[in-house]
Amino acid sequence: MHKRFSEEFKKSAIIRVQNGESQLSVANSLGISYKTLNRWIIRAKGQMPSENVSLSEENARLRKALKEREAEIAFLKKQRRTSQRCRNEVRLP
Repeated sequence: MHKRFSEEFKKSAIIRVQNGESQLSVANSLGISYKTLNRWIIRAKGQMPSENVSLSEENARLRKALKEREAEIAFLKKQRRTSQRCRNEVRLP
């Protein structure tokens, strides 16, 4: 059974993702599947002319990418000890 969502509902979900929220968190908060939201986003990108991306949309995209890279860097900087006795030993993932 397929649910029908209004265009306004879809647009509001897409805008939340464009403003930097993760697709997974938006999908969970709206009670829809991640795949459904992803499909809406792909369709919306196909309808928008790529050369006319607004400055605010580009900033939101870049902020999201920066936040993801900072999280990756912070994770990689953390050293994990394999035991409490040996403080110099680092566990590799």
